[in-house]
Amino acid sequence: MKSKHLFIGVFLLAVVVRFLLNFSIELIPGAGGGYSIVQIREIIEEGHLAMSDMPLVFYFNSLVVKIIISIFPNCPMDNLIINVYKIIDCIALPLLLIPLYRIQKDIFKYSYSKIFLAAVAGFAVLSYAPIELASDAQKNSIGLVFMTAFIYSFLKYLKGRSVKDLLLSVTMLILTGLAHFGTFTLSVCFLLLALVLFYRWKAIIPVIGLGITAVLLIAVFDPSRAKEMLTFWLNSFSVFLSPRLLYYPHGIFNYISAFVIIWFIIRILRKNKAALITYDRRILLLFMIFIAILAFPFFRFEYGRRLGLMLFVPQSIVLFVLYPYFSKRAALIIAYFVLALTVFTATIRVASPKPLAITGESYSDLMKIKDELKDPDTTIIFVRHGLEWWLIWEFRVKIAQPHIQVNEELVSKYDHIFFLIQKKGENDFYPGRSSPFRKPQAPEAAVLVYDSGYFEMYELGED
Repeated sequence: MKSKHLFIGVFLLAVVVRFLLNFSIELIPGAGGGYSIVQIREIIEEGHLAMSDMPLVFYFNSLVVKIIISIFPNCPMDNLIINVYKIIDCIALPLLLIPLYRIQKDIFKYSYSKIFLAAVAGFAVLSYAPIELASDAQKNSIGLVFMTAFIYSFLKYLKGRSVKDLLLSVTMLILTGLAHFGTFTLSVCFLLLALVLFYRWKAIIPVIGLGITAVLLIAVFDPSRAKEMLTFWLNSFSVFLSPRLLYYPHGIFNYISAFVIIWFIIRILRKNKAALITYDRRILLLFMIFIAILAFPFFRFEYGRRLGLMLFVPQSIVLFVLYPYFSKRAALIIAYFVLALTVFTATIRVASPKPLAITGESYSDLMKIKDELKDPDTTIIFVRHGLEWWLIWEFRVKIAQPHIQVNEELVSKYDHIFFLIQKKGENDFYPGRSSPFRKPQAPEAAVLVYDSGYFEMYELGED
């Protein structure tokens, strides 16, 4: 079997697995399941995003929906949005195998064993992290596809100095930025590291120019995220290891696998110092530093969790780089271990797909509060993270996070201010004993207007 056919087989398997995960329930699984479809519907109905964000994924989804509606005008809009979103999500992340295939074929060109290729390809699209990104993280998934394509084209440029590869890498970097803020930030970080390692002091001006350009690109679409690029270091780090990152197996795997890979790279750099060509040595250093950043153990929980979910991309690529330095036996052991780990995690997730943000019973109960929402246009509801998008999707109301203060401006802007508190029926997606996100608390002046086994809802200023 040719390596191309092997990658195609893994791609088709990944699409099938994601199809099973996405269509396991009627709505969108995951804590942020409703966010993207709210954005897509707003574009279709109003011509713009509901909330500031990187726009590419939402506009692409809305374009597909509009094309289908133009052909079948009687399609129910909301169901069509959900199904189009799911189908795109099934295909999106497995496309990462295209640049990954080109990396091993065009750049490193080693005679990889088929079992090793199958293991790396499977790990890249079917291990814990890529499957965890299914459904409610389509922006992230598509951003990672563009990021991998960027890494491929830029590594190829560094090797051959082709203008075509340079232009392709710039294009992929821009598409990454238009798709997802987090993967764009990582791509810029990778590029800055590469420029410093390959060009040393000559990289000073390009690094400064790239940094300014990256911030300006993000600021065009989301000024708050542009500010975060400049100030993230103020609240990203912790003095101690985040206990939550150690509560679940993937967090532990990230630290152990990163340590092992970094150890391998250091060992290879020391043992093969004289034999290594400059390009290979710098590539090894580049990925060693990049993986160390993503697996840095002193990030606060949410930063560490999100970066950990993207670590599989550089890990997959660096396995291709390290392959010729493994003995045949070591390469075989690593391949079978990675393959077994991937099959195990994929099987577990398929057997127990990611659920909706709340249970089906509590979602049905949530629909009953509609009777209390007399004027959605002038209504705002304080609600926990994960539930807010479904309130917008079902009731077209405004939402507020629990940390927002009720002030005179808010009171004057909205005729109805509600506080929705969930008693039970919440599906927890975060490691640890409780959710890391705050839940709303009704002020003393609020009046109870809805009470069931699943929810309490209070209104401020209700007589």
